Amino acid sequence: MTFLSRLLSKLTPLRETHPEGDRLPLTLTPDEASTLYLAAKLMAIYAEGRRADEASQAQTYLVGILPSPLREDSEALGEVIGALRPLYKLGLDDPRLLALQAAIRDRRVVRMVYQGYRLEEEPTQRDVEPHTLSYKAGAWYVTGYCRLKQDLRTFRVSRIESINTLHETFAERFSDQRPHDPIEVRVRFPAESLMRVRESQHPCFRREEPALGETDRVMVYEVDSPDELLSWLLSWGAAAQVIEPQALREMILMEALKLVEQLD
Repeated sequence: MTFLSRLLSKLTPLRETHPEGDRLPLTLTPDEASTLYLAAKLMAIYAEGRRADEASQAQTYLVGILPSPLREDSEALGEVIGALRPLYKLGLDDPRLLALQAAIRDRRVVRMVYQGYRLEEEPTQRDVEPHTLSYKAGAWYVTGYCRLKQDLRTFRVSRIESINTLHETFAERFSDQRPHDPIEVRVRFPAESLMRVRESQHPCFRREEPALGETDRVMVYEVDSPDELLSWLLSWGAAAQVIEPQALREMILMEALKLVEQLD
């Protein structure tokens, strides 16, 4: 039995007899307590708000019940973890994220007002059957069936201006298959930029390929939506040449035209 399954088996019988907010009288092995202490350390760094505060409190409790020398070893690893400075926080207290998770669990339709990546366009109201949540490059995304477009769509949670969970439920559309295949993005970088690109690679990076007959390299990424890469690619200027998909090439062209207009 794995550590997680052992911990869940200890928590499950206590849920009915101990109301939320009470302390749960858990029986942990020293190694389990040490692992939970380090997990709480990570949560305090990557979460924010209430979750981060609770993780900090859990650290104090868990390290206090550890026997020596396991306590010293755990605190030493905790100091290593404490040196982490993540670029992004998880945003687990975002009410939009919590609403979507509940809707996915209960198979409830959500009605949301969504702002597309082109800010000059008006936000649109969408009725969506949410299927999965994913986290990439510091942003949460929800994938589901959009009734407006009558197709699968991926939405960036931070662009949801408002969300309401409807009473209407929906039948599972994707029980035996992935909701959709990821979109492959291919970008050519010149040889003089390769070291910097490799050292600050995008989280959606999958592999590197040679450009035939040249010293340039082609970086391959997999995304749910092309605009996941837009800001990162723009940061490379002319060094990043998008080969495909065409939709992302058009996005970059639009951004370039905006820059030209601003300079004029």
